[in-house]
Amino acid sequence: MVTISAIAKSWGTSRPYASRCVNHLGCPRTSLQAAQEWREYCASKRLPTNPKQIAKLFGEDDNDSECPPTSIDSLHDALEAAIEAQEQAHWLLQDGIGEANDSKMAMLLTVHNKALELRLKAEAQYRDALKTGLEQ
Repeated sequence: MVTISAIAKSWGTSRPYASRCVNHLGCPRTSLQAAQEWREYCASKRLPTNPKQIAKLFGEDDNDSECPPTSIDSLHDALEAAIEAQEQAHWLLQDGIGEANDSKMAMLLTVHNKALELRLKAEAQYRDALKTGLEQ
């Protein structure tokens, strides 16, 4: 059995972070190889939520610092992003159903439910904007 300190050292992270991964998130302590594989699969799945990080991820230019006004097109883009995020969360959940431990399943269910909630909110906002636009 590998110590938490050894895992933290091999990852190049703090011991409290490695401890949280082992004790609360399901990182195995059987070997450093298993811990590294777990980290690559589980600890790096979170997508960025900061708009600047998302722009960098998609290679968009971040020259103007002002946010453009909200329009139907931007709401449609947000809706498409919410749909894609929910579908990705659904696939992660489906992949983890057979092989995940309880803590990982709880995390996957939480991510899926949050993504679904955000998708439904985005759809409602888009429908409201369309309705308002058609009434004017």
